[in-house]
Amino acid sequence: MRRLLSTVVTLAWALWFGGMIVLFIAVGTIFGTLHEHRGLAGDVASALFRRFEVYQLALAAAALLATFAWWLADRSRLKIALFALFALAAVAAVLVTTRVSPRIEGLRARHASDTPEFARLHHTATRVYTAQAAVLLVAGMVLPAAVRDDPARRGRSAGLDTTAASTPAKMRGQPGAIMSGAGITSAPRSPPR
Repeated sequence: MRRLLSTVVTLAWALWFGGMIVLFIAVGTIFGTLHEHRGLAGDVASALFRRFEVYQLALAAAALLATFAWWLADRSRLKIALFALFALAAVAAVLVTTRVSPRIEGLRARHASDTPEFARLHHTATRVYTAQAAVLLVAGMVLPAAVRDDPARRGRSAGLDTTAASTPAKMRGQPGAIMSGAGITSAPRSPPR
C-alpha cells in the first residue's frame, strides 16, 4: 500500500509541476508567435489558463489526499514537510483560480486589458504562479528522500534485509553463519591442513 501511495504522490507531483512548466512554455510561445495579434493570443492563453486551473486543482487534491494517506501508513517528518509544501502550492492555486483569474477575465471581457489594473493583476498572477512552481520544485527535491524514508525501502537502501523471511531456513541458528547484504550466509571455511 505504501508503494502505491508513494507512486500516486509522485505522479501527482510530476503532472502538476510538469504541467506548470508546460504552461509557462506554451504561454510564452503563444505570445511570441502571435505578437501581432495580441487579442487572439490573449484569448488562447486565457482558455489555456482556465483549463490548467481545473487540472491543477484536481492534482493538488490528489497530491494532498495521497500524501496524507501515505503519512497515515507510515508517519514521518518528511511526509509532513511534503504535505505542507503541497498545501502551500494548493493555497496558491486556489488563490489564483478564485481571486485573481476571475478579475483578469472580467477585465478582458470589458476589453480593458491595457489598463493599470489588468497589468497589476497579471503581475500578481505571474508572481503567484512563479512562487507556486518554486514550492513544487522544493517538494520535488523532498519527494525522493520521503520515498527512501519508507520502512519497506530503508533496509534495501542500506543493503540489508534482516527479516526472518529473507534468511534461508537451513542457515538460521547454525554456527559459522555471518551477515551479508542479502541476509545470512555461511562463513567461508578454511582449507583443511
